[in-house]
Amino acid sequence: RLRGGKGVATALGVAAVLVPWAALAGAGVYLALVLPFRMSSLGSLFGGFAAVAVAWVTARSHEEALLISFLFALVLWTHRGNIRRLITRSERRV
Repeated sequence: RLRGGKGVATALGVAAVLVPWAALAGAGVYLALVLPFRMSSLGSLFGGFAAVAVAWVTARSHEEALLISFLFALVLWTHRGNIRRLITRSERRV
């Protein structure tokens, strides 16, 4: 039903400017999961988690890593319906 667009691309853009390695890790994990499983939400969630982990290791300041963490928390909130569908194995594929 094309109801996507929950801010992941915007968060990725912010991460690319602030913590490029985190954005690269997040995008890589996203692609690594979307290609075989064909579920964008699965890739978004795990890519966001990877971006947060890498941000805490490579960010120039704690504030940047904290901002990436906050953005991921927003992604989790907006994907709560997708998470529910992933758990019940009823998530739509791309």
